Amino acid sequence: MKKVYNKVDARNEIVKCLLTGPTMVLFEKKDGSVRKMICTLHHKLIPATKEKLNDMSRNPVRSDAAIAAYDLENAGWRSFLVDKVQFFEQLKPNTPTV
Repeated sequence: MKKVYNKVDARNEIVKCLLTGPTMVLFEKKDGSVRKMICTLHHKLIPATKEKLNDMSRNPVRSDAAIAAYDLENAGWRSFLVDKVQFFEQLKPNTPTV
């Protein structure tokens, strides 16, 4: 698990992991609760039905503050604030997502 220290470096590292495959991201939501999300930006892991939104995987960083990623457990696009990420970890290909 990687601890996030620098916002710019963290964003780059998180996006790199997301583009490679399933990634677990632990972050604080706006309401103060903590959420664990298994997500990705790897185009082969995003269902064809979401293809229209697949442009997000090509440009996941739309601002310095947030990253949009495809939530593998809830089958939809979600975003999180980089400065609220507590940990993130690249998952092995056969790691169960539930």
